This record gives sequence, C-alpha cells and structure tokens, in this order.
Amino acid sequence: MGQKITIYNTEVNIPDTPPFDQIEDWGMPKEEQFWRKKKIPAIFDIIKRDEVGNIELNAAQENYCNQEFERIKNGFWFYNNGEPTYITGRNYYYLQYWTLENRKSPEYRETTRRYYLYLEHWHNVYWCLGVIRGKSRRSGASSESSSNIVCHVTTTKNARGGHVSKTSADARKMFIYRMQFGFRHLPFFLQPTLANDKDSKTELVFNVPLSRSKKKKAQLIDEVEGLNSILDYQPTASNSYDSERLSWFFGDEGGKYPADVPFSQFISIILETLVEGSEKVGFCELPSTVNELTKKGGAEFKAVWDDADWKYNEEDSEEIDKEEESTSNRLVRYFCPAYDGLSGFIGKYGESIIEEPTKEQADYLIDKYGDKKFNGQLKQGAKSYLEKRRS
Repeated sequence: MGQKITIYNTEVNIPDTPPFDQIEDWGMPKEEQFWRKKKIPAIFDIIKRDEVGNIELNAAQENYCNQEFERIKNGFWFYNNGEPTYITGRNYYYLQYWTLENRKSPEYRETTRRYYLYLEHWHNVYWCLGVIRGKSRRSGASSESSSNIVCHVTTTKNARGGHVSKTSADARKMFIYRMQFGFRHLPFFLQPTLANDKDSKTELVFNVPLSRSKKKKAQLIDEVEGLNSILDYQPTASNSYDSERLSWFFGDEGGKYPADVPFSQFISIILETLVEGSEKVGFCELPSTVNELTKKGGAEFKAVWDDADWKYNEEDSEEIDKEEESTSNRLVRYFCPAYDGLSGFIGKYGESIIEEPTKEQADYLIDKYGDKKFNGQLKQGAKSYLEKRRS
C-alpha cells in the first residue's frame, strides 16, 4: 500500500515505491540527488526520413519515446536528497518538457509537486469538475495550467481545450505566448501533427487528414484518423463556450472579471460544458489572484470559492465522505500561502525557505544569486521578506 499524505485537507495516495533500480538517482551521491531536466539523448542527433519527408524512428528512438510517453501518463520517481519522490505525469511533463515565456524551464518546487498531486487526486474523483485556486502573483499557477491544458489536448483523443481570461486581450496573450509558445518548443515526438498553421493566433487543430495519416508518423500519439483534438480561446463573455463540450478548461484570473461578465454566472455555464447529463466529461482549472470584494470581481470569485466547500451542520457529528459527497458546484478549492513556493526562496531540493535559511540553504542561495542579493533580500526567509514589503 502506498504512502498517504494530506494536502489542503485532502488525503492523497502516493503509488507504491518501485524497486530502487527504477528510481532515477542521477548517478549522484545522496547530497547531489535533486531534480534535473534531462537533455534529449544523442540517439536523436540523426533523424531518418522517408521519401516524402516523414520521420522514421529506429528501435532505440521509439523505445525512448514510448518510455517518455509512459512517464507522462503514469508519473515518475526520482531520488531527492536520498528520498524516493513521486511526481505525477502532468508534473513530469511540465518540468521536463515545458518552456516558459522567458524561454527557461520551470524549476522544481515542492509546492508545485503538492498541487499536482492534489490536482490528480480530484481529477480522478467521479463527481469533481475542477479546482478553483487562490494564488499569489508570479507563483507559476498560470504557467502550470497552460502546460496542463496543452498536455491534455495533445495526448488525448477527441479532446477539446478552451481558455478564457479576465479580458479578451489577456486570453489572446496567454494562448500565443504561453500555450502556443510552449507547444512549439516541445520535442517533435510530443507534437501531434497539426491540421492548421502552427503559427495560428486563434487555435491549434490536431486533426490529420486521412490522405496524410497513412504515412508513418514519428508522433506516437497520432492514430489513423489523427487525434481529432483542438485547443483555442474565446472572448471574455458570459456565453463563451455555451452549448459546447469541453474536456479541459483553463479559466484564468476569475477574481478580476469585468462587472458585465459575473464570474459566478460565467462558471455556471462553463460547468455545463464539462458534463453530459450527470456524467463528467471534462475538468477545469481556475487559478486567480483576487481584486477587492466590493468591486472589480473579487466578490464574484468569492461566491464560486464559497460554493466549492462542503455544506454541513457543524452540530452533526457525522463526517462527510468527500469522495462521495460533492460540493454545491462540483468544484474543490486550493490555496497556498504566498511565502510557500515564493520565487527566490527555493532550496536545492525544491523546498520552500520560509524562515531564516539554514547554513546549507544560505550557501546554495549565495552560490545561485550572489552574496549581495542574499544579504539584501533573501537572508531572512520568504515570510519576513513579504512582511517587510507589505509594511
């Protein structure tokens, strides 16, 4: 039986630890075992193509691609400072293959790992339609959600991914500079064949015409008729995606929607696109910072947030079975304090440096950022840093 850990009031199961030879140790001693993004191996330096230009994989290349696709589906184990550590498949995809808008790779953070474990747990609960996530600014939540929607649409047949943000312009920017940008930087074996222009500013369509699909493809997730999947965005309007079927929806910054698009009304429509009758067919992520409650969208976000909690009589001693009893809107909520996972206050092993760093953590931060920045901003830890800024 695997380990159980509690993440934001939810008991999450970790898979059974595999044999030690199936856990990545990076070929390093305990103190140097931490997450590392691996480069694409040299076996891909030479790519063979047929007479019409289609890539043909040799046995070694195909085995590697199959292994990576298995990790994206089922997760990955590695040693972190000597401790066997499990990350979900979506988390692995994000760390190993996603590219941020600044052309950098995401860093490993324990806060991110916890969120992905929480996300995977609720994605697998039959009644749950999504996670509403209160967040601090620049916490990486939007980047994670951008990766997740692209991962889902490009690895799932007949998938429909949709995105809306606080303004139509913001949705367009998120699509172009996060989703499309990240997709274009994936390795070729994780890019299903596009039916439309890869530089499209409105949608990515993975629907290979039959006349082309008979050729051997390197993309292992293509099938005879293609994925038949699509990813796009729509304007910030109450009826966006009305009457459509979505398999993954990314609604960004719901706490800042304009007054003429009440977020609670908008979400009630979106949730209908994730079900057919009572059957769950889709899932959503709703990360947001929050504006003032009395205006600018904060109260509307709070209304959805409040409905994502279980309603019960506190005098009733009977516990609610959260796996069986749904919340009012079939969403669950997630929150992480701003000082937990704050950029710049992440240790060698992905841990949050909340209080004054230890000697080892201080040495790591000085080596990474320099003595001047450490003594000027980082030496007191994330919580004191934020309290000082706030004061």
